[in-house]
Amino acid sequence: MFSNNKSSNNTDNVVSTVIGPMTTIRGDLQFSGGLLVEGRVIGDVSSTSDDESLLILEESGHIEGEVTVHNIIVNGHVTGDIHVSGQAELSANAVINGTVYYDKLEMVNGARINGSLVHQQASVKEVENPAADPAIDTAALKNT
Repeated sequence: MFSNNKSSNNTDNVVSTVIGPMTTIRGDLQFSGGLLVEGRVIGDVSSTSDDESLLILEESGHIEGEVTVHNIIVNGHVTGDIHVSGQAELSANAVINGTVYYDKLEMVNGARINGSLVHQQASVKEVENPAADPAIDTAALKNT
């Protein structure tokens, strides 16, 4: 899904929705699949629980609001916190005014964050019966 060439030409196969450079959306936005933002979104942006969802914010793109997505590539401006459960890529022209909560992070020289970076591991599935799971050391369970 993530490649070395971040141009929108290589993202055509994952992008299902485009917000063009002359478009402004006011209000919260929820999407699934791929969303390419070249314009402005004033409101919160979130993806559904789809593990393959991807938000791409181009250099001309602006988001003013909280962003909650699985995967993101930022090359534009975000004013608000970003919550990423998968992978976050911050490209050279990224400007973020807020806190970035991430599991995996790739940051290119030139990206700016006016806020904090907070590492949060992706949630681990709870095991209903730990003793039945061979990956869990039963001796360790007895010692807890």
